[in-house]
Amino acid sequence: MNDLFDLRDKTIALSGGTGVLGGSIAEYLVKNGASVILLGRSADKLDDKRNALNRISNNSTVSYVVDVMEEKELISLREQIKNAHGTIDGLINLAGGNLLRCNTASRSNRF
Repeated sequence: MNDLFDLRDKTIALSGGTGVLGGSIAEYLVKNGASVILLGRSADKLDDKRNALNRISNNSTVSYVVDVMEEKELISLREQIKNAHGTIDGLINLAGGNLLRCNTASRSNRF
């Protein structure tokens, strides 16, 4: 039987991964064998975090600049990720937790 929590060879997309909580989660994922796709608005912060994670595990992390509050950007990003990485095994959404509009409107179930 496979270990339910085994992260080896899993690809996890993580929004908000440059913050304190997201960064810690990203580090845990990488240390436990996952490939991480970091999503965020700041290219500089993404570059710094991606480089730090790749020092822990070589080529474990890629990053994409995106505002997860913008639906058109997400649709485009979904295609980029699908083309570059195939399917993902998990999504951890930590971005935008302090923005009112993140929690107010129900959207269609596209993602």
